[in-house]
Amino acid sequence: MTMAYSPATARLDEIHVSSLGFEQQRFDAACQRQADGDLRGARREFVSLAAHMACHGHSHRNLPNASLLREEIDFALAVLQERLGNLGLAARYAASANRRRRQRAIVAGIRPARDVQNLAAMAATLTPRAVAAWQHLPMTLEQPIFLLGVPEAGHAEVYNHLQQHRDVCLLAGQDMLGNIVARLTAGGDDLASALGTLCPEMAESLRHHYFTTRAAHAKALNDNAVIIDSGPYNLPYLGVIARLFPNARLIITVRHPFDLCLSQWMAATPLDDVSIHFTSLSATAALYHRWMLIWAAAEKVLPLNVHNFTREEALNEPAAAFAKLYQFLALRADPDLPLRLNSDPLDPPGRWRRQRRVLAPYQHHLASWAEDLGFPI
Repeated sequence: MTMAYSPATARLDEIHVSSLGFEQQRFDAACQRQADGDLRGARREFVSLAAHMACHGHSHRNLPNASLLREEIDFALAVLQERLGNLGLAARYAASANRRRRQRAIVAGIRPARDVQNLAAMAATLTPRAVAAWQHLPMTLEQPIFLLGVPEAGHAEVYNHLQQHRDVCLLAGQDMLGNIVARLTAGGDDLASALGTLCPEMAESLRHHYFTTRAAHAKALNDNAVIIDSGPYNLPYLGVIARLFPNARLIITVRHPFDLCLSQWMAATPLDDVSIHFTSLSATAALYHRWMLIWAAAEKVLPLNVHNFTREEALNEPAAAFAKLYQFLALRADPDLPLRLNSDPLDPPGRWRRQRRVLAPYQHHLASWAEDLGFPI
């Protein structure tokens, strides 16, 4: 079917809109139709809005959030076209949105190189030689809990579930592990060397700082609440966690790598040094590969206490998946909280099968991890 909207001609940043509120209402109405599952109705709304913008344009450079609105329309059209079976068109809309998104990130000073350098530093902490050089530290019995995972691996869904549990206190948006790294490397040492030469006094100071900061952010009314440090970007810190908290409990959210990378590329996630990678499928697959190499290296050299929470299992067999999670956390079930995962119906398991062609160039980075995690390819 011929679409009325073309990203190449719809110059939203050059459009005069007499009433931005009217445009926003139409956009919100289309989003609501999409959220309600009315895909055809949403498609009509989005295309109508985009066509109006394309046909009524003349210079108005001060239109707020113009570029962002264009991205949102293209991402929404990509998802809708995928669900309607127009896979090539869906990929083109996603690619178009991501080109603008990457340009916006670069203008904002966001660079993927910073994240790549950070990951290289984290990987260096987990080589057998680096771990063998670790000086002995007095054992601590503390068992902090970390919710980790690659973005779009189900981390947000697990977070939203646990956040509603009466006996759980979740901490998000606090880069406490990053603060520890900053303290360790403040003297100019690289992270691997700093962890290797870490003395008992400094280790105790860092542990005290972490738990004091955690307590300040927790504000848990329930003294027996299970406190969980949540951060989808914390997975590369496995070496830091194991060095300071060898008894830590780690929940790592897991998803089919093909679905995960496709979801990252086709979603309008907030831009930062990590998510800028998601503006390219090749960069997304390469980033996933780097993250998984860190996890695999950690499992080879460290005795990690890990529970894998698999998104697919949680959707297909929620009772079993949550029973295992609660057992790992020593957490009782909340009678007011249904044991299910509230997932995005537009991002279902097995989505990758529809987009085999667009994912084919990156299969070499992803297939081995899918096999290691027990997923079909």
